Amino acid sequence: MKPLSIALCFCLLACSAERPESAELFCTALADLRAGRIEVRADEPNEFVGHVDALEALLAVAPGPIADDLARVRDTLARARDTGGWRTLLDFQGMQDPELAGAEGRVADFAAAECGISDGPSDWEVDRLEKSESLCEAWPRVGSPLMLNRFPYLIATAGANYFSVQFWSVPWLPAPPGFLAVPRGGRVEFSGEYPHARYFAYHPNDYETNNFPTLRDHELDPDPGSVNPWREPAREDAGRRYTARLVFDEAPETPAPNTVHVGRTASGKWNPVVFLILRIYAADQGALPPNSAGVPLPEVTIYDRDGELVRRYEACDPYPDGYEPPIDETRFPAFPVPDHRGLFRPAEAVFESNFGLPVTLLANADVFYLAAFHSLHHGEVLAARARKPRTPSRKEGVPLHSDDVELRLFTVCDYNFWNGRAYGCTLDEDIATDPSGHYTLVASAPEHRPANATSKQGVTWIETGPFLDGQLTWRILLADAPLARALHSGVTGGELPESARPYLPELAQCSRATFEDGGFEACQREWRAGRARAPKG
Repeated sequence: MKPLSIALCFCLLACSAERPESAELFCTALADLRAGRIEVRADEPNEFVGHVDALEALLAVAPGPIADDLARVRDTLARARDTGGWRTLLDFQGMQDPELAGAEGRVADFAAAECGISDGPSDWEVDRLEKSESLCEAWPRVGSPLMLNRFPYLIATAGANYFSVQFWSVPWLPAPPGFLAVPRGGRVEFSGEYPHARYFAYHPNDYETNNFPTLRDHELDPDPGSVNPWREPAREDAGRRYTARLVFDEAPETPAPNTVHVGRTASGKWNPVVFLILRIYAADQGALPPNSAGVPLPEVTIYDRDGELVRRYEACDPYPDGYEPPIDETRFPAFPVPDHRGLFRPAEAVFESNFGLPVTLLANADVFYLAAFHSLHHGEVLAARARKPRTPSRKEGVPLHSDDVELRLFTVCDYNFWNGRAYGCTLDEDIATDPSGHYTLVASAPEHRPANATSKQGVTWIETGPFLDGQLTWRILLADAPLARALHSGVTGGELPESARPYLPELAQCSRATFEDGGFEACQREWRAGRARAPKG
């Protein structure tokens, strides 16, 4: 437990209802918070608990010019902290508001001017322009690093493309704007081509944002005359077509192939709404610009309970030649509030999924997330070392249907919670290895990059941006692969089989000079020697 500073205690007990005009108390509280001298609940599974604690400690002493902005950020995160049920998406909409960047930006500017506390340049921006979200009527929402690389999505910029649609199935109410209507007992069919990518799947979710079963690439039976490239080589004389279905009715004991029943929620309640996300990772076309992995988005056809046609939407290219996709220019600042996880749980491999909330929140059930938190209080460099799993790779000539791969895919990205941006990302096939088959990752700001953090040295550098702290996150697919299950067990208190131990990253924080002198081994020695020290003020 960390003691409150004397100045903050005094204010909490004695300050009048009026906001203090002086910045002194706020600056003291901010400095204490950054040094770990103010208590926040850092061990709660729901990570928003600690973030809200930090904001409330500052809000208690915030002077008038920034009180409203701090309250806006606090209230937005408090709603996310307490979310659940039908309000989930409403509670998260506030974090999609670009005005939140302005609130954080004005607080960051105040802290720099009045307290002399700053982690980076004042380059925040609020982009209020209305943008067309999609060219495809049946897929009205698209996601890519150009549009969604900010909180709360935290997507991997290493080859991620998203396409989504919302279905409405309430007999007595018309569909709201942005929803496609489906009669009760009816179905939706998706007729498409297997994309040229490492992974794709249909992810339906109920109205509470909890996952239904996923329709995954290798599990989708091909249409007659076609082949599934995740099962066998894609012959030139064969098609690549499939048909997937959502049925808005009760699930039978044995569902038909390529079919998910969505009439009831994941918990068994009557379900009026389906949020569907089509995810495509690691397209052969590359990570940028955004793409649909070489195929059109699927044709979408809606039928009623009797099989009568209701509506058909043709297949559609979301990014045709010459089309300039919209770009979200909103930028969040280097917010001076620390991430409590970097302060109190640094260089610790933990299982992070869904912010620790009681709902799935449209998350990808096929992904196992592994995170390591870091802070400049503990060193300029976060280093990680592990054996590299074998994955399919177009670059290395390992086909999708190989039976000797250990994982389908993994990416590694570094995020700062308050900035929300995936600053640096890498795809597994771009990660360098040494002769023993191990990889070393170094995450740091550009000015702290060690001279030996290069691919020639078997080291892959990941940029963290100008922040006090961050989290290095592994996105590992498929979550039900034996290796992924073993790693999950190892970081959640279960048994870690010896065969899987080399694949669990070893972590360390150290100075740039230490890594330059002796690489990961020297960094690890420095970390082990000083790991018990408290955050520096």
